[in-house]
Amino acid sequence: MNSFGKTLILIAGFAITCAAPIASAQIGDSTGIATTDSIVEVVRSAYQRLDYETAEAQAVSALDQFQRFNSGQLVELNVILALIKYARNDTESSKRFFLSALSLDHTLEMDPLLVSPKILSFFREVKSESVDLRALNTNSESTYVRYLLLQDARPGAALRSMIVPGWGHLYLGRPSKGRLLLGAWAFSVVGTVVTHFVRKDAEADYLEETNPDRVGERYDRFNTWNRTRNGFALGAAVIWTYSYIDILSSRPSGVTTAGALHLGLKASPQSLAVGIRF
Repeated sequence: MNSFGKTLILIAGFAITCAAPIASAQIGDSTGIATTDSIVEVVRSAYQRLDYETAEAQAVSALDQFQRFNSGQLVELNVILALIKYARNDTESSKRFFLSALSLDHTLEMDPLLVSPKILSFFREVKSESVDLRALNTNSESTYVRYLLLQDARPGAALRSMIVPGWGHLYLGRPSKGRLLLGAWAFSVVGTVVTHFVRKDAEADYLEETNPDRVGERYDRFNTWNRTRNGFALGAAVIWTYSYIDILSSRPSGVTTAGALHLGLKASPQSLAVGIRF
């Protein structure tokens, strides 16, 4: 393999490496950091064993790092805390945790096979109140923690940029940069293809030349087109790499889609916390 081919492989490898943290950040066992799934499982198991102290301590600790968890996990943690508080006759705290869970999933329902009729009735009252609070659009009477999870569009945009440079920028609502990158990359690709065939003809002429006086001229022509072809190909690779990395390193936009990056906002009358989950 020539040096040009190795350069292209290194560029592609570098771009793929930049995306590796997105996938590997969700796996923490190798570093000794508990995964979010294992934390939720510990809370769930402790609750099922009626070990409320352990379940509560672990759930509260987990919610202090809410940005690590997805919305489904946060709902389960808040529901378990609400059930524990209700079992201790602390209905006010139970209500707050139920409201926090409903702020993430307003369609949440309790399984009547798993909770008592009293809890089910209490939950339905809380859910009705949460609907009223959303309708009033006010927080003057509410003291529960509310979560707002904003899904980042960059992973989806990065995937598009891996296919066609500039497509991801267009997806994020950045048409000027997107069209510029797309046009430059298309020009480089077309230039690579055209100059490759010209180079191929020049190489054939050079190899077929038998006149010693013209061999040098044929070789210079072949070498010129060879370098031109390689320059276009390298330009296309650089534009592809830049387009991909620029998406991942840019600030998130207002476009939302499913992805691996999530911004989290946790708000209450006493505090405001913002976090990012990879």
